Amino acid sequence: WLNYYQNGFLHTDIGVSNILKLKVPATRTPFSARLVQSLLPRSVAEPGDELRPLKKTKFVHSVEETSMRQTITPEETRKATEHHDAFWVNLLYNTESQDARAVVNEARQVEEKLKDFGLGQDCKAILNDCDMAAKIDGYFLGQHEDSLSGTYEFMSSRMRRFLEEQATYTHSPIDDFHSFFWTTSWAALNNAHTKSASDIERLYQRKIQSEDRDSLIDYIKQFGNPRQERTRRAKGISKFFDTILPMLRDWLMDLDKLQEEWDDVWDEADESTPTEEKELVFHRFAYRVVSTYLTLLDKHKKRLQEPFE
Repeated sequence: WLNYYQNGFLHTDIGVSNILKLKVPATRTPFSARLVQSLLPRSVAEPGDELRPLKKTKFVHSVEETSMRQTITPEETRKATEHHDAFWVNLLYNTESQDARAVVNEARQVEEKLKDFGLGQDCKAILNDCDMAAKIDGYFLGQHEDSLSGTYEFMSSRMRRFLEEQATYTHSPIDDFHSFFWTTSWAALNNAHTKSASDIERLYQRKIQSEDRDSLIDYIKQFGNPRQERTRRAKGISKFFDTILPMLRDWLMDLDKLQEEWDDVWDEADESTPTEEKELVFHRFAYRVVSTYLTLLDKHKKRLQEPFE
């Protein structure tokens, strides 16, 4: 998803049928968050320089030299130089805008967190069905803004409400990750390992495909609590669904928080807000929602890797 985004497209149609597992992994260039450079304003990044030091810029050799720029905080400098990575130091040094630096910092966090997952060159799954993807360049010039797309079953709850009200709405990176949440929930409830599902699982297998889908949120928030494990087992919840419920609960809480942060920022935008500023908000939250998910996955990784049969 983030690879699509870094290449200029917001998917907007995440769903079960659009995530395909490859029968045989394909070798691809390892993912890099350093493509963030191609998303920054032209004053910072030039086309074609995504993975190379910036042209016509001063290379920063030390923390002290970076700190001479009053627009960069000591904390930003410390984090960028923690691992002596000149790319991030140089990019921060050449980024004047506070909003653009926030994007760079979010991208850097994604790269750091990905190191813990040991990702290599094997691509095991792909996103397809990109006919509804929104091109970020021009997104706020009337080409996609305020239009709704996606599969209703996996849309964010907010998008579904705006669709029913026939109101205008700007599809955000947060909406795509709400769709990932609903896709994961659907797949967990309809997984082959839940074939001996309990009554409650069969109930939500039906509800997740109906107008009453969001009732699952209350169930996940209540019974996804680790203290409810005995209760879940007593009700005959399948081992597979029981394993993933705590992660779904934490994911919901993360998405609720991200949605609040998004609303606080986006509500300040209006027709007079420059397109460049809107794009930087989109970029920042695109990286933040991925970073938040990686933290979530790391927290639950051990539990998810346990045998469930």
